[in-house]
This record gives sequence, structure tokens and C-alpha cells, in this order.
Amino acid sequence: MKNLNFVIVEGNLVRDPDFRETEAGLPMCRFTVANNYSYKKNDQWINDVNFINIVTWSKTAENCGQYLKKGHPVRIKGRVDQSYIKREDGRSMSMVDVVAQTVEFLPRVHREEPVEEAAAGLAAAEAEKKAA
Repeated sequence: MKNLNFVIVEGNLVRDPDFRETEAGLPMCRFTVANNYSYKKNDQWINDVNFINIVTWSKTAENCGQYLKKGHPVRIKGRVDQSYIKREDGRSMSMVDVVAQTVEFLPRVHREEPVEEAAAGLAAAEAEKKAA
């Protein structure tokens, strides 16, 4: 029986992608995405980040290598893949990547001011409306 293995990840590239071709000539591109999230702990919101390794192949790899740069936002749809590598000391090390089936290039969001300042400005404007 096959199990479900599907993931969707959004985030920004932490560095320029690493594009290369395998010895067999198959295009491959690797990059890492920073995925920000929040959770509540003891009545306080905590901001955190995951760094997720992405692998792309073929035409998707060529497009990612050509058009993506550090900071670009993307949405990845793919599967989780675990591999093992031998370290120099002889021990095996487990690596987890997301093998992308699709990569969507998302528009960059440019903020003129930090979110906290925008929220404070909105709260002040609402207070003025109530006072008037």
C-alpha cells in the first residue's frame, strides 16, 4: 500500500540557487527556503523559522537556476525525500529534502514600513474616528 507523501511550502530563498548537471547530463537545482511561522506559548506569540532544502530536476531546475535569486518568494509543491550519506568519520547521516514537482515564482511584497508600525498607524486612525 502506498502512503501519502505530499508537501506545500512557501518561503524565500536564503541564497542563490545551486544549478548543475549530473554526470548523465540531467539538470538539477538545489536551494534552501526560509519558512516563517508563529505559535503561541504562555499567552505570547513566538516567531520562528524553518530552513527547508529543495531539489528540482529537468526543466524546473533550469528555470529555477535561471530566474531565482536570494530573497525571491516561492511556493513549492512536492514530496519529502530522505537520503543517507557517509561522513568522513564513517558514520551515516540522514538528510531530508523536498523534491519539487512544481515551483511557483511568487510576487515580491515590498513594505514601505514595518508591520508593527503599520498596525500602530491603523490603530491610531481607528481611535481618531471613534473620538470624532
